[in-house]
Amino acid sequence: KREAPESIFIEPTTARKYPVDASPYQGLECIWNSANYWVNMQPGTVLGAPGKVLSGVDFSLKNSDKWEAVLEGVDPFEAAIRDGEGGTAKDGEGADGGEGAEGADHYGDGEDKGGSADPDSSVVEMPPSWVPKLRISRENFDTMCPRGQKITKFSKCTHEIFAVFGECSRWDGLTQRLSMFTDKACTIKEEERETYLRRRDKLSERTTYPLKSSAKVERFEPGSAFGIREVYTVPDKERAMHFYTSARLDGLVTRHEVFGQKMTETFSGRDDNLVYRSVTYDPVETAKAMAAAEQAAAAAAAAGGRQ
Repeated sequence: KREAPESIFIEPTTARKYPVDASPYQGLECIWNSANYWVNMQPGTVLGAPGKVLSGVDFSLKNSDKWEAVLEGVDPFEAAIRDGEGGTAKDGEGADGGEGAEGADHYGDGEDKGGSADPDSSVVEMPPSWVPKLRISRENFDTMCPRGQKITKFSKCTHEIFAVFGECSRWDGLTQRLSMFTDKACTIKEEERETYLRRRDKLSERTTYPLKSSAKVERFEPGSAFGIREVYTVPDKERAMHFYTSARLDGLVTRHEVFGQKMTETFSGRDDNLVYRSVTYDPVETAKAMAAAEQAAAAAAAAGGRQ
């Protein structure tokens, strides 16, 4: 009870606090801590009634008529508090008059001057778990998936996790891939989200929309080349870029290109007060330039094939 003047409920999913008599719960079956487990024995408060709020619960755990303890004996927390107040010494150390406390038991309650042991000092502890202790190496914990990849399938969705560290990590820095589909058989991909770490180009996220002309959105962390923050690309159609203004000397904020037709740019914080620039391409000259580029590419490919 850390500075809690009264008993309260804390909903773990929202972290909201509710008074005991004004909570959204209908019943209370049991309570427990690391030392014991208590079963609620108060009629009308265990299951409750539909539509009625839980109220009138007595939290006096020492009252066996209200709460039945599964493990009988002294609560180790209460014993520790009692030992701290009584000043019980540890084994082999002097206490009060300098006498040793060799007869002290696990909780500090030893035999009294008459030599009789305290009958309440024997505590029935929780039996050990039948499950062996889980041990995970540091390397496996860091990789999150020892074999390098883990796939979890959901309805119309698959989630892939890749090793972050170690020999199984990917060369491209890919750590997660979330794929969403339009059908339950997961054959028609609607959207794909990828997350990256520790890339030289500072790429952090990539989202692809195969059903929308294969549109792609890429996001970069600060420090990327040319100060790029986000790029939206539709192959053979358009491209829109957003920049980190503080990383550029020209104050460029956005650039939108419609391939072969038009390019617009916006600026901020420039000394010449330039805020907008638009360039429209001549379709005839653009077609000639594209044809020349294609011919040059074909010639280069043919020369490479002869070699």
